[in-house]
Amino acid sequence: MDVLNEKTEKLFERKQVTVSIPVEKATPSRQEVQDELGKKFGSKELIAIKEIRQNFGEKKVQVTARIYNSKEA
Repeated sequence: MDVLNEKTEKLFERKQVTVSIPVEKATPSRQEVQDELGKKFGSKELIAIKEIRQNFGEKKVQVTARIYNSKEA
């Protein structure tokens, strides 16, 4: 997993990240992506997937997600 972009949004108490994840088969589900991001960034309950994008024929997906500091945020 490669982090392409990471931006801290202090007002919303979150980070917005864009990562590239290599895949072997079909586009992964949101749950699978959330589990992968949880391994790298911490608690998966605080991660909201915004977008999963895969170009035709590529063996990688580009994921945009928001990682919150707490459940209240």
